[in-house]
Amino acid sequence: MRLTARWRKRAGALRLEARVLFLAVRHPRTPWYAKALALVVLGYALSPIDLIPDFLPVLGQLDDLLIIPAGLALVRRLIPASVLAECREKARARPNESGRRRPDQEGAPRLCGGAKPDHPTDEALSVF
Repeated sequence: MRLTARWRKRAGALRLEARVLFLAVRHPRTPWYAKALALVVLGYALSPIDLIPDFLPVLGQLDDLLIIPAGLALVRRLIPASVLAECREKARARPNESGRRRPDQEGAPRLCGGAKPDHPTDEALSVF
């Protein structure tokens, strides 16, 4: 197997697991403390404040590489296995359940590429 194919496979698995955790945290049978820890890990990942500042070589990035995966692993251990299995099935069944339509789906708005504008402002936007 080529290197790019392996990386694509790993990226797909990571995307699936992220979707599973997203669904599991929103599941009603997930304990409140697992939801709270998931929120703390997400907050730490997005926060500009770190335990070790990022401008320190190696150590600044190392805390992010250790704390965030460890926190996510702990969140997965706190979520019941039945909930994870149910969310994994749901994530595999509907991989793009974000509620937004992709541009190639039927009914999605199209302003460019031969679509006729319904409103004068759509015509102005169709240039872009």
